[in-house]
Amino acid sequence: MSGTNDLGIKQYIDSDSHVEEPDACWNYIDAEFARRRPRIVNLRGQPGLPAQDAYWLIDGKQHPRPLGESPTYYGSPPVSTMALNKPYSVPSQSLEDVSARLADLDANHIKLSVIFPTVFLAQLSEEPRFEAALMRSYNTWLAERCGQSGGRLKFVAIIPLRSPQEAVAEVKRAKSLGAVGIYSMGTAGTMMLSDRRLDPVWEEASKQDLPLCVHIGYSHPGILASVESIYVGIATSVLLPIFMGFAAITGGGVLDRHPKLKVGFFEAGGDWLPYWVNRMGHYHPVVKNVFHLPVPDKTPAEYLKEGRIYFSVEGHETQLPEVIKMVGEDCIFASADMPHAEGRETELEEMVERIDLPASLREKILSTNTLRFYNLKG
Repeated sequence: MSGTNDLGIKQYIDSDSHVEEPDACWNYIDAEFARRRPRIVNLRGQPGLPAQDAYWLIDGKQHPRPLGESPTYYGSPPVSTMALNKPYSVPSQSLEDVSARLADLDANHIKLSVIFPTVFLAQLSEEPRFEAALMRSYNTWLAERCGQSGGRLKFVAIIPLRSPQEAVAEVKRAKSLGAVGIYSMGTAGTMMLSDRRLDPVWEEASKQDLPLCVHIGYSHPGILASVESIYVGIATSVLLPIFMGFAAITGGGVLDRHPKLKVGFFEAGGDWLPYWVNRMGHYHPVVKNVFHLPVPDKTPAEYLKEGRIYFSVEGHETQLPEVIKMVGEDCIFASADMPHAEGRETELEEMVERIDLPASLREKILSTNTLRFYNLKG
């Protein structure tokens, strides 16, 4: 990324990058679950395997599982052929060497980066209590890693939404650890994000001034069970849950019940939004006036005008001007997605080069909007 551009910005604020978790992220697991600690199985070098040829073994099950039915694919643990072939060093990917990640930020002219999980892009256990223990260990470990960055690495905490009581406690603890947001995929298993059992979690997040960060991922087991290939899975089991999450947040009364809650949607881009918002708006009066059933007072388009819903977008998106018009200039930001395989080294530069957008708007997308969403200072 070049160090100069027509914006006059020399450093960017990255709304969403990731850690490829190493074994050390389980160092803080509760003693009760110590014998079930995830283990790394490294099959690198064996013929016939995909580039992701290293896996976590959790209660006898493989994660990720790129072959066969219900496939998942992501880069944790970072000891695979895919990890070794990335443009970032393994210590940078895993945050085992924080200085290496900071050097990568410098090379891409990024001042501050917010870290999301990778291994939790899929459900790791069917047992909610064990899943919650894994999440707590990860949060403790990541807080310690980010604490060594001089304030340049921030993190969103993973919250055990399938255990709402434990989730409330973890939101409070996450704030004390220094988290700047809480992480969810588009559903909590089969539970929609509008489920009333989650209201105490969203209320606590509001009290702690932590935005809800809804990220793409393999969250819904029913969708995942229908898929037989990674390619189809990326288009369905990865993406469809975030559309469900948007429907739940805007159509399920969450914003009315929690008027101080901010919500961001990450890594699905924005090209889908005009269609989804218009379709939901189309059905709003049908349910209200024809079916005579309850709906929120506002349509999704009207909730967007409140300025509490944010979206990470990508520089190559063809519908970006329309998306910005719908969402508002203050609720769009960009991400580097470092060090994921689909993250391009020029991702932020592509946004800089969108000369169809005013320079003042690109500056918001690349800097100030992210700071506002996470309640950070520049």
